[in-house]
This record gives sequence, structure tokens and C-alpha cells, in this order.
Amino acid sequence: MPTVSDFCPSCGGRVTCDVKMVGNKKQIVCGNCQFKISEKEIAVSNAPADALSAVTAPAGPRTLGTVLSAEDTAGIRAALHDALIAKKIAKTVVSTENGFEALIAFHKAIRNQVKLDLLILDVNMPILDGINLAVCIRAAEKAAGLPKHPILFFTSNIIDDPFRRALEYLAPARYINKGEGNSGMEFGERLAAVLRGFLG
Repeated sequence: MPTVSDFCPSCGGRVTCDVKMVGNKKQIVCGNCQFKISEKEIAVSNAPADALSAVTAPAGPRTLGTVLSAEDTAGIRAALHDALIAKKIAKTVVSTENGFEALIAFHKAIRNQVKLDLLILDVNMPILDGINLAVCIRAAEKAAGLPKHPILFFTSNIIDDPFRRALEYLAPARYINKGEGNSGMEFGERLAAVLRGFLG
């Protein structure tokens, strides 16, 4: 399979990507996290066989109702909240500072019939980390007969095999790397791109 180097919004940097043909579409997919970076449709007219049409313009992410976030660092928690609201990704953000508080907020939302459109969970938090929090949430959903909530893990860790397996087990789930030294605007753009690919 051919590979190229490209910027992955989910990983937050340039990565080696796989080039795949799916039907008449050429896809560039991150080799680390399988995020679909781009997709081009192969022209099927009288043009040369290798001619490509314009890149399919990605639609803006739909505006979510309520997002529950769990992040232990106050500055990052505030930046995440601001990015979600400023980019019109979410109308309401319920911010918590650790997994224990997030689990309480999740159960309160379910009890009060508040629809949570997305959960954003920091992987490394005190008291209850993001992965264990997600397992608790999946168990609660199964016990209550609820559909699975989409989860976006928020981490400074590079994706590895155990994390990949966790994402598969906890699906629908993706991740976004916090990155280092990124501006709020740059992070907001990456967040919007990841959610566009994740939630449509």
C-alpha cells in the first residue's frame, strides 16, 4: 500500500499515511490512528484516467447540544470550553475537573434526561482516568439500555497499541492529541476537523 506524509489533526503533527482506494475515491488515512485526512473523487468522464476531481469540500461540523468534558488542568479546561463554544461546535459544555466528577455529571444528565451529544475525556486525570471513566460509562449505558455516547479522548500521549485497542473496545471513540505549543485557534481548527470526521 502506498504511503505519503501528511498532517493529521487527530495526532497533531505530520505522520505517515496510507493511500487507499475506496470505490472511486482516493483516501489519505493516518497510519497511527486511522483518521481520514482527505478524500478525493476520481473523475469518471472523458478526462485522463488519473485525473482527480476537486477535493470533496468537508461540511462544517453539526452543532451539538450538550458536551460533557473532563479535564483536570484548569487552563486547558477553559480553552477546551471556549473552543467548543467559539467554533459553534456545542451550545452547552458541562466542564468537570476529574473522572469522578464527570461520572457524577453523566449520571445526573441521564437521570434528568439531558441528551449528551459527546463526551470529551482527558486520558490522564487524578482519581479516575479517562479510560476507566469510559469503561464505567459503557457499563452504565449497557445496564440502562442506552445507546453508546461518542467519546473523544483528549491526551498528550502518542497513540500506541494498547490505546488503539481501548479505542476499538470503547467505540464509538476517537482521540485528539493536545499537542505542544499550539495556539488556541490552531487547536480549535484541529478539534473541528476531528469532530467533522468523527461525527459527520
